[in-house]
Amino acid sequence: MIWREHPSETSKSLIISVYSLSVFRNLKLKLVEIKAPITQITPNVIKIEKTVIITLLLYFILALCLLY
Repeated sequence: MIWREHPSETSKSLIISVYSLSVFRNLKLKLVEIKAPITQITPNVIKIEKTVIITLLLYFILALCLLY
């Protein structure tokens, strides 16, 4: 029923979620590449990873708020 009422909004949210997941995977792969050669700066990398997760969550929430 919801899909019939608002097909564009639900598809937009799905596209945004898939896109954010792909972006997050790419960032995670890059962070793993950074972690591999440099073992001394692991705390900084972990901090970066946390901030990336937080920013992605904020963007996702903001996108959902804009859609509804």
